[in-house]
Amino acid sequence: MIRGIFPVKNFQSHWQQWLRYFSSDRLNIALIAFGIILRLKLYLTNNSFRLDEDWLALDISTRTFSEIISAKLFSYDLPAPPPGFSLIEKVFITLFGNNEYAFRLFPLLCGIASLFLFYRLLKKFVSGRATSIALFFFVCSDILIYNSSQLKQYSSGVFVVLLLYHLMAYVDSLKRMTVYHAIQYGLAGSIAIMLFYPSALILAGIGITQVMNAFYKKEWERSRGLLFSVFLWSLFFITICLVYCYYMFDNQTMQWPMSPYPVWSTENLKLVFEWLTERFLVKTAGLVPFWLGLYFILIGIISLLRRKKNWVFALGLPIFIVLLAVTLKIYPARARFFLAFLPGILIIFAHGAVTAMQCKRKNIVLLNGIFLAVLFVYPIKTTAYSLMYSYSKEEIKPLMRYLKKHRQSGDALFINNSAQYAYIYYLGYYRFTDSINPFIKIVDHLDRDEKGRNIFIRSEYYDFDKNGVYKGIKEKGNLLTISEDTSKPFGGNQRTWVLLTHIPAYTQEFILELLGRDGVQLKKLKENGSFLYLYDLSAKSG
Repeated sequence: MIRGIFPVKNFQSHWQQWLRYFSSDRLNIALIAFGIILRLKLYLTNNSFRLDEDWLALDISTRTFSEIISAKLFSYDLPAPPPGFSLIEKVFITLFGNNEYAFRLFPLLCGIASLFLFYRLLKKFVSGRATSIALFFFVCSDILIYNSSQLKQYSSGVFVVLLLYHLMAYVDSLKRMTVYHAIQYGLAGSIAIMLFYPSALILAGIGITQVMNAFYKKEWERSRGLLFSVFLWSLFFITICLVYCYYMFDNQTMQWPMSPYPVWSTENLKLVFEWLTERFLVKTAGLVPFWLGLYFILIGIISLLRRKKNWVFALGLPIFIVLLAVTLKIYPARARFFLAFLPGILIIFAHGAVTAMQCKRKNIVLLNGIFLAVLFVYPIKTTAYSLMYSYSKEEIKPLMRYLKKHRQSGDALFINNSAQYAYIYYLGYYRFTDSINPFIKIVDHLDRDEKGRNIFIRSEYYDFDKNGVYKGIKEKGNLLTISEDTSKPFGGNQRTWVLLTHIPAYTQEFILELLGRDGVQLKKLKENGSFLYLYDLSAKSG
């Protein structure tokens, strides 16, 4: 059937000619240049900080260098950022100012540098054709592009992971591993953990692979050196967990991606498989449909086991460890937490794709070519989106500028809980803390029970220094429950502002219902994912 539709006889020769160009250095350099453009474009857009960025910006800007080292956090209700990442960010804002460009510069530089590091890593142990395929998916990864221009540790984390693989290759090339090398290797791995927590999983894969290989070859001096390095990594990882991360194990913000089912139940294993395919292969690696990506990955594993067994274990063991950790419910299954394993899976996938195209059966080669072409569609589509749009999801800056300009003495202000970090940061950013720092009502999440819907509010008063840097909460009121029957829950002020961002639609709907019941809307402004309302709550009787 396929033979009758397609010119199978000449397909393989055309494929080989196409691959000669596809694997050329000029194309790879062009891909890297294109990747730099994609990352710079989003960085220069300068979108407002999102929720995760807001609290991290506050955490870094409000702490001194010594407080970062001593693990004194802005809020213990939120995840602890890696101390090494926070220290570098602190240096950047000290040099270039407390603003989005300065905060996002380090992730951008790491994102650009990662393109070159990944390219050099590919050239070390896969063919030129596999290099171009893997580099294409890496360059066009929308999650990598996004995190390269966000105040988050994931872009620098990928950079650190790539450095570790280069370091592994360097250690493997040593004829002898002296005590000096072992100490250097141990310290380098410890610094990596300080910069990016999942580096510990990468180091576990690298360490197990290298130690087992040294034992197998009876290289006892190398074995002792590697064991000492692994000991340093383990000691530092335990220290980091005890000093910086101990409280996160009970932190609710880290619990929601965990499976609700018993560990070894069929439901739990099915859910872990869904997370593997949807959050890792699709959202992180960009392999759509996932089963085609998985097909080439399996071919790549089988092929690499014959040629570069050590690298298969070094790249694959961390993925196995993290899947086991997700199954045991000790590692969150968020797409961005899988970024550390992206280089490894793309290398294996690309090698598998090229191996599949070298099959001697022409019909199979044609079918594999179609499969590979289908996989290219998704990254092309997401790249087009990156060029046309800016990933702006919570654009609060225009609303804060409007609020600064039109705020009057005696106005009341309500913000939802998730907007508080953006509000606090931009309050200082736009330097209007003196004129717009009344008691703030924090509108929390919506609850439903047999009596109906309710929300919670609490008054808070913030303290800033002369430079607009947040110093803490001066006063905090009691948490009050507001139900559908509560009379005048937002008071009766003639000018009441309501600022909402990163809020569920049903919670926003309930808040606006109460406001519309008790007052008249005077103004409504909407930006991407953010809303500002002005109400006259004295216009209607309770």
